[in-house]
Amino acid sequence: MWQPVQSRTHEAVQEAVPRFPLASRALAPGPPSFPLSSTYSRHSAIIINELTVASTMSSSTPGQTSTPSSDFKSIVDTALSEYKKKTGKELLDHPLATEVQRCDSVDAILAIFQGQAEAFQQFRAGDQRLMKWISPMVDVLYKFSETLGGVAGTAFPPVGVIFTGIGILLAAAKDVRASHDALVELFERIENFFKRLGVYTQISLTTEMGEVLVKIVSEVLCILSIATKEVKRTRARIYFGKLLGRTDIEDALKRLESLIQEEVRMAIAQTMNNMDEIKWNQIEQDVRKWFSPPDPSANHNTACDVYHKEPPTWFFRAGTFRDWMSNGSLLWVHGKPGSGKSVICSAIIQHIMTLRDAGKAALAYFYFDFRDEEKQNVRNLVTSLLIQLSAYSKPCCDITYRLYLAHGKGAQQPSNGILMGCLKAMLTVTAQHPIFVIVDALDECPDYGMPTPREAVLSLVKDLIYMRLPNLHICATSRPEVDIQTILKPLAIHAISLHDESRQKIVIANYVSSVVSSDEHMMKWRNEDKKLVVDELSERADGMFQWVFCQLETLRHAVQPDVRGTLEALPRNLDETYERMLKNINAKNRSHARRLLHCLTVAVRPLRVEELAEILAFDFDGAQGGIPKFHAERRP
Repeated sequence: MWQPVQSRTHEAVQEAVPRFPLASRALAPGPPSFPLSSTYSRHSAIIINELTVASTMSSSTPGQTSTPSSDFKSIVDTALSEYKKKTGKELLDHPLATEVQRCDSVDAILAIFQGQAEAFQQFRAGDQRLMKWISPMVDVLYKFSETLGGVAGTAFPPVGVIFTGIGILLAAAKDVRASHDALVELFERIENFFKRLGVYTQISLTTEMGEVLVKIVSEVLCILSIATKEVKRTRARIYFGKLLGRTDIEDALKRLESLIQEEVRMAIAQTMNNMDEIKWNQIEQDVRKWFSPPDPSANHNTACDVYHKEPPTWFFRAGTFRDWMSNGSLLWVHGKPGSGKSVICSAIIQHIMTLRDAGKAALAYFYFDFRDEEKQNVRNLVTSLLIQLSAYSKPCCDITYRLYLAHGKGAQQPSNGILMGCLKAMLTVTAQHPIFVIVDALDECPDYGMPTPREAVLSLVKDLIYMRLPNLHICATSRPEVDIQTILKPLAIHAISLHDESRQKIVIANYVSSVVSSDEHMMKWRNEDKKLVVDELSERADGMFQWVFCQLETLRHAVQPDVRGTLEALPRNLDETYERMLKNINAKNRSHARRLLHCLTVAVRPLRVEELAEILAFDFDGAQGGIPKFHAERRP
């Protein structure tokens, strides 16, 4: 998730909403120093539970990876070098190294260790303490290799060398029966490390934590090398002393303790980060439910799908657009009905999305829609923008959360003025990055009422421009209505008229060419007919995509001999196109069509297809006392 630098956060928030203390998201301090033997008992149970839950609920915490770091190899190489210094032998040259490397299961590894431990079992009349320790250790290490290294078992070098080191130690000690108790004592001392390691077979790891764990594994190898050296050195002695208490062993155990404490601190930090992510996801959901803004992505997807898939490169290459991208302020794209304003708008949004996803910009957009009452007022515009900006910025999320708390955790609704203040605060706290606010079809916002919804939207645009934020880029598209021109023309440093752009004709030609080449009916036409359709429609379109779209719907049903005749008979403009559509309604269905159009005209919101079907089930002509009669069997 992109997190912009917090700049002027407190001042902007204070201006918009009251202060409310948020729960601190600072990381907990590291645990105090404690003996290695108590590490697991004090912290592991808590960390296991919290890490497992947090990992399950937040599987995409930034920075997580299951790929081993490039530093892993150097850490292991250093450990192998230290092993050689202490034992005088190359660990990987030992025959056991090859034998362990061939193992492809936990049972295969245990079989090797079992053979080495049999001498102890005979000496101690079946004493199984060594194998009781070794068996779960092998299982944990084997699983851990897949979690951290992405490969199972001994193929992951840190795990492979540990298995080999244990095998060599057991092989060296099997003839020194008195070493049995010392080895059991040593293994029990480092047992807690392997219990800690078991946590990481259940969750994903950060690269940094993976490196610490590999260092811990390497320190265990160091302890094994010291023990191996001591066992070999005292083979000829009658008495074998304790391993624990030796300075070199105790020093290595202290280093292991220090690394484990570092790992515990990192585990706590990761848990806090994961829980922090869960917390803010829940806050976002609560605020979204409280605002309940309309979803502009449906309009955006429609605009992207209806027309040509290739972006309007001529538009992006234009100096006006490039200057707006660099310097911000207001870009006003205007044109007559059907000129492709929404197509251009959707292409701009797609272009900015690539910057947003790369963490280089913030983006919020909205589509006004005369068919949807929820997308016709300034309040829903603002709440939609607030939710979109909050989703990609925790400082912005802070602002909406404070607003949520200030209104009884969503028990009351904020005024339009407070919502606009929050929007301005968000634009201020994200001032370190470009912010793009894109609004389509201002003319589809109603122009009736006192004040009109359109006036409220235009007033908001003017206020945002007057903030003079150098990183704010606003784009608005509309028809060149008088009231819109009056406000936007003086504000728009950058303006593009689609009607005046000669390159619009090229875009339309490319669109028509792609349709006739891919449509299953049109692709069967002769090449000369295809070319004629492309030339005629692009020439007669007068910059109107909607007109072209409607004509293609008619042409696609024409058989090869009728293509030219159908082309010549096409209506000249959109008004004639819509008139012809109405006239083409079957005579028997015209009364039903008229009734549906009446209802669509007076409906307070856009009607669904299911609701229109219900209208057809009423008998208005045979109404008694002015009340239509319902006939369920008339439903389509």
